[in-house]
Amino acid sequence: MCIKVSIVMPVYNEEKYLEDAVNSFASQTIADECELICVDDGSSDNSLEILKTFHNNADINLVVLEQQNLGSGPARNAGMNVAQGEYIGFLDADDLYPSVDVLETMYTTAIEKGVDAVGGSLELLEHGKRFRFESTSPFLTGQSFDYDCMMSFEDYQFEYGFYRFIFKKSVLSSERIEFPAYLRFQDPCFFVRALNAVDTFIALHKTTYIYRSNMTKARWNQKKTSDLLAGILDICTFATANRYRRLYTNAIWRLCVDFDLVFRKTIFDTQDTELFTEYCEVVRRVLECGDELEMDAREFLSQPCLFNDALKAYEEREQFHLERIALKQDLVASQSTAASLEEQLEQCKQRNTVLRDESNRLRTENLRVKSECDAQKKKAIEAEKRYKSIKSSRSFKAGRVLTWAPRQVKKVVSH
Repeated sequence: MCIKVSIVMPVYNEEKYLEDAVNSFASQTIADECELICVDDGSSDNSLEILKTFHNNADINLVVLEQQNLGSGPARNAGMNVAQGEYIGFLDADDLYPSVDVLETMYTTAIEKGVDAVGGSLELLEHGKRFRFESTSPFLTGQSFDYDCMMSFEDYQFEYGFYRFIFKKSVLSSERIEFPAYLRFQDPCFFVRALNAVDTFIALHKTTYIYRSNMTKARWNQKKTSDLLAGILDICTFATANRYRRLYTNAIWRLCVDFDLVFRKTIFDTQDTELFTEYCEVVRRVLECGDELEMDAREFLSQPCLFNDALKAYEEREQFHLERIALKQDLVASQSTAASLEEQLEQCKQRNTVLRDESNRLRTENLRVKSECDAQKKKAIEAEKRYKSIKSSRSFKAGRVLTWAPRQVKKVVSH
């Protein structure tokens, strides 16, 4: 049998509402042409036993998978990996379909329009009452559509409500789109990539999902808060890479308004400096994304929030960083000047060495000349002594007497 739609349901301790959710699928008009893949995420209550009972007794195409507690993201990925349907949708174990023809409407529309994704509007179930989700906030209006239309994700740019849609399995597989392993905010990261991967999708005014909103409040810890930060940053970087300015604005709103109380409680109430440092780092990177989009996240802040505190801390850290850079530059300049002075000193030492060598050479030459002068002077003295000795000798005097007459004649002749 050809499976038209595979519905993936992560299950973790949902014994209270699980039967209602499974029956909601079983009541669909094309349930016999679809499959429900339930992934038990390490439940400690009777959820797994309920699923096994349905598998053994119910007349529906039900697949039950078991895994250790890894979170809803990995559970959905496990379900998608074994899905046989042409399209894939999602149903949480505490939610419902608003009517029996939801899957048939979405599947038929997808086939007739030739699109890879179809989604509708959201209903809320609160204290036993159902009502269509309506909001005037630009950050929430994407949960419902005013009329049927074909649109692209560039036009939509909204990250909530993936469960209102069905997606072509071949697109998810070829683009390797899956849920990140975050314990919080993994759904939006999947949703924006899934819708961005299709050229166009059909938006329906018809409600296609009931979200049970009066559930017990979520319990937050360091890991969940850290994953929430990672998910919001994931959306920011995705928006930046695709130039989706409105989606970036949504992410800033989630960070500054929607989850501000969560961040304040998990960071300030516990005095978690490590988590605050992580928050400040996310703020820094979010601002960098805004710079690339030529947008300033500060423009969207109209009320006090942790983002402002982190921004102040970030700016102070940036100022300190700039001052440190300036000091480092001064140090480098001083080191450069010192190096130049050392080089000049070395040159002076070299010149001094040359002059000292030349002085030694001249001193040696002076000693040599003086020695030669002394030797010549000594020879002259000895010669003068010999001359005087010869001049005073009898033979010299006799010679002078004998040569007197010829010398006189020579004088006369020369005159």
